[in-house]
Amino acid sequence: VNVDDIIQNNDITIDTPLAVGDTLIIPNAEKSQESDKPIPTKDLGASIAKDKKYYQQHPSQNLAGYYIDPVPGYRLSQGIHDNNAVDLAIPKGSKVHATASGVVTFAKLGYNGGFGGLVIISHPNGTETLYAHLSGLSTYTGQNVSQNDVIALSGGVPGTPYSGHSTGAHLHFEVHGARNPGVDGSWKY
Repeated sequence: VNVDDIIQNNDITIDTPLAVGDTLIIPNAEKSQESDKPIPTKDLGASIAKDKKYYQQHPSQNLAGYYIDPVPGYRLSQGIHDNNAVDLAIPKGSKVHATASGVVTFAKLGYNGGFGGLVIISHPNGTETLYAHLSGLSTYTGQNVSQNDVIALSGGVPGTPYSGHSTGAHLHFEVHGARNPGVDGSWKY
C-alpha cells in the first residue's frame, strides 16, 4: 500500500508518531477470509454459533451493561466478523449514538479504507468503539462525548457518498478490548 494513501486516509503526516494499539486505515488492503456480506436472517442461528465459538477462542472482558445500543431499532444482519464487529441493519439517516462516554479519536467522511464515514471513540475503561458506513457526522476528532450523544447518521447504501465498501444500509459496529454487546443484545438499558 502506498504510504501517501495511508497518510491521507488517516489524517496524519509522515512524521506523526505511532504507538502500539493505534488504529490505522490501510486503503485497498486485502481482506481477511471472513466476509462482510450480511447474513440472511435464516442463517442467524449459524452466525450465533460462530459468535460463541469466536469468544471461546478469543477471550475478552465481558462488559455487559457498559455500552448502550448505538442505533435503537436495529436488526442484527451479521454477527462477528473482521475486528470484533457486528452489522446492525438500520435505515439510512438513522441517528447513531455514542455507546459510552469518551474522546473521539477519529471522525471523517470519505472512503476511509472501505469503512466509509467513520467515527472511533476511546473510552475511559481502555476500550474503543468504531462506527462505520456513516452518511453524516455530528462530532469531530478530539471532542469529548457523553453516552447517548448523537455522533453521526447511518448510511451504508451502496453507491452513495461515504458508504465505503458496503452491501446495504447498516451500521458496522466494532468493540476493541471487550466483548461486542451487539452479538447478544447485552446493552445497558
